[in-house]
Amino acid sequence: MTKPSEETNGSHGRLSSDDVAQLTGHIASLTSAGMPLASGVRALAEEIPSRRLRAVLNRLADQLESGASLETAIERQGDRLPPHLRGLVVAGTRSGKLGDVLGRFAGYANIGSDLRRSLWLRLAYPTFTIALAVVVFVFVCVVLVTGFSRIFQDFGMPIPVLTGIVFQVAKAVDRAWLPLLQGLIGLAVLGVIASLVLRTDVRRSLAWVIPLIGPVWHLSDLAEFSHLLALLLESEVPLREALPMAGAAVRNSEIASGTKQAAQEIAEGRSLALALTRPSLFPHGFARIIDWAEKHRGMPEALHMAGEMFEAQARSQASFVSTVCGILAIWSILCGIVVVVVAIFFPLISLINRLSG
Repeated sequence: MTKPSEETNGSHGRLSSDDVAQLTGHIASLTSAGMPLASGVRALAEEIPSRRLRAVLNRLADQLESGASLETAIERQGDRLPPHLRGLVVAGTRSGKLGDVLGRFAGYANIGSDLRRSLWLRLAYPTFTIALAVVVFVFVCVVLVTGFSRIFQDFGMPIPVLTGIVFQVAKAVDRAWLPLLQGLIGLAVLGVIASLVLRTDVRRSLAWVIPLIGPVWHLSDLAEFSHLLALLLESEVPLREALPMAGAAVRNSEIASGTKQAAQEIAEGRSLALALTRPSLFPHGFARIIDWAEKHRGMPEALHMAGEMFEAQARSQASFVSTVCGILAIWSILCGIVVVVVAIFFPLISLINRLSG
């Protein structure tokens, strides 16, 4: 009675990148350890929290227990499993190195998610600091500065230029903070809806245009693509088939369409370096590396080198973004404190001296 509920509750549809990496990692561990795949996959399914992944594992176990090979069992999953995974299983089975191939794939498939997770962790503190600074700024403007403005007006105090500017800013913030808050909430709701409606590959393509953090997405996708393409070529998958497989594996519509077009151009006799010459997609340095590799017959090694280069650039960009955001957060707080102290408390001291004299 448990299997039907798993089949109907969230088990349909293609697995996510994390699910695919987890699935291949488990199969690689079972294969390397020499354990029976059918019983091992069934046991893993009982421990997996994801319903969709658990359902796929149960289907695989059913196929394996009925006598099908792993290659056939994965082929029967249809669109639930991506084509590049089926290609790797075929190549790994034929070479007798299935555990090694799938284990390396699981590691490369997590490169992009690890880099993006690292970026969000780096941005967590400066983001929280900036958000807290904005809340404090609004509170100071709406409550403190507005109150001092009324006090100075009641006593007819001459207002310095800086103090007048601060009062005008506080008045504008007092009028606009609620509509701005409502607008931000609306944007957040739209963002959540867009994340649910748009496909993963479209969302990841759109992430490229986000200032500062967009290059991290771009470089991490290129790093993942380079390593996966190298692994497919090492597994003796033909280049024309490996290109669209690796492009689809990254789950980015720009890379997927670019690799499909590159595969067509290669079929027409164009070199890989020329086929991938897309300034908005692949850097010129990548094309030069591929051109060198084609001449020296070292394509997988060159692709792994390019992937490591993209990884290093992504980590450097993530470090730069977190540093810039942290500095902006600290300086905004310090400058705000200095401006408020100079604009408010100096006239307040004058008022106290006037009243006491």
